[in-house]
Amino acid sequence: MWSNDGDTAQTGPEMAYHLNVAQITFCESADSDGQRVIVKKLIESGHQIMEADLPALVTMTMPADYAPKYPSFLAAHKAQEKPVAVWTAADIGIDLHKVGLEGSPTRVSRIFPPAGREKGEMIKGSTEEMAAKFVEILKKEGFIK
Repeated sequence: MWSNDGDTAQTGPEMAYHLNVAQITFCESADSDGQRVIVKKLIESGHQIMEADLPALVTMTMPADYAPKYPSFLAAHKAQEKPVAVWTAADIGIDLHKVGLEGSPTRVSRIFPPAGREKGEMIKGSTEEMAAKFVEILKKEGFIK
């Protein structure tokens, strides 16, 4: 399950803001002792263990080894016979200016794949030769003088 927020990852933090509770986002696992929550948070360089006092709002990422569990044929067939409640904004008394596209504080102007990268250059040779070539490349690209 994921939030339907245009992939801006703002639904959880915005809820935490409006509820005035702590938030921890992009978590792979969470545990609680009833007083605090301890999470394994995904960060750019790996993972970070964090904790927050309760109440707190935690958003989760999909585990890499996640495999969805599909219902049996009989369970799926029975589910089709169940009534589905549909609520309109009027049914729940919500201000239309605060929900949906009009109520969103952000706009996704476009979605696109990142630009492709040029192929990297493999440097071969002895350690000294590779180091010298690497320094030469760094100088050529203006990273060092």
